[in-house]
Amino acid sequence: SIASALRPYFTDRTLLIVSSDMTHYGPRFNYQPLGENAIAAVEELDREVFRHILRRDYDAFTDFVHRSQSTVCGAKGIAVLLKLLPRDARGSVLDYVISGHRTGDASHSVGYGATVFYSAQPGPRGEPVMLGPGRQTDGDETGDAPEEDGGNAEEP
Repeated sequence: SIASALRPYFTDRTLLIVSSDMTHYGPRFNYQPLGENAIAAVEELDREVFRHILRRDYDAFTDFVHRSQSTVCGAKGIAVLLKLLPRDARGSVLDYVISGHRTGDASHSVGYGATVFYSAQPGPRGEPVMLGPGRQTDGDETGDAPEEDGGNAEEP
């Protein structure tokens, strides 16, 4: 896998940035399965995407993208990230907006979000410590997601 090929190049000082828009909705994107209240439906789709990302659940994320025919343009990059994150990574959504809220045009809309992952162990002054995929905490390099209840995610 790509994640396995990349893993040797990461150290505890590596910062990995993955960029992706969220759901693209409207005829311009050839994605209109959401009916009357499209913006609310886009928000719900994106909440589900964030839920899987924050839980570091590769299988649920890739299954959801496939089932929903999601238009998240960076889904493959996000999938690689999910495989690379350390087991103790905790995630938080920093911000989320939908262009339709700003433009008032529900017929064409894109979701945008920012997420950060950090160590479960605070820094020396109690601050969150951002972490990269090179940090291994328990010797496990599979990147498997935690149990479903996880307790490690702050959702939008």
